[in-house]
Amino acid sequence: MGPWRRRRERVRQEVYCKLSK
Repeated sequence: MGPWRRRRERVRQEVYCKLSK
């Protein structure tokens, strides 16, 4: 979805949770 997923590869799970809600 963006260049952030490359640096926050480990935080992608947290971001998915926020996008899911």
